[in-house]
Amino acid sequence: RSAHQNCAPRPESAGPPVTDLAAKPLALARSRNRKADAVTLLTVYIFLLMAIPSRLIFAPLGGAGAPSTVVGATFLVWYLLNWLHTSSAMGSGRQPMRYSAVLLFCAVLASYVSATQHALSLLELKGADRGIIRACGWLGVLLLTADGVDNMERLHTLLRRIVFGGTAMALLGITQFFTGLNAAQYIVIPG
Repeated sequence: RSAHQNCAPRPESAGPPVTDLAAKPLALARSRNRKADAVTLLTVYIFLLMAIPSRLIFAPLGGAGAPSTVVGATFLVWYLLNWLHTSSAMGSGRQPMRYSAVLLFCAVLASYVSATQHALSLLELKGADRGIIRACGWLGVLLLTADGVDNMERLHTLLRRIVFGGTAMALLGITQFFTGLNAAQYIVIPG
């Protein structure tokens, strides 16, 4: 065979090239050895958001003490520490979602400052504080997603996990509707 025939494109019916078949176990082994990345952290967040009933909170934070809010605020602190680290690629480059998120947070912060300029009752002040804590949680999740999910494969993995969680919640809701069973009463978190 000539060199030109060896470089000819393969017909579609021929299947994947042998090199692709040999690379699949290597890619699978690499994915098993992968360290926790943003998608793994966001999966934990999604689980906390969907699986833990809203009545179970971290008591010192009051209404803002939902585990998902606490984890989201932790993501914000982690993101900011990575952003300040000079060798981190997190937060580098142009990212429109980052700018939009910071603009949204500045608007929330401006409304908080405006609200606290006046005499507020304790209840109103706690509500404003709760809003800032929740906004920090949202900002942490948004920034981690925007800058931490680095390719379409990982984005699809995250979306599959979200759909799986939503499906599980829907099945639980249907089951509760037809049986009258409140499954949330059986979820007890120590502490």
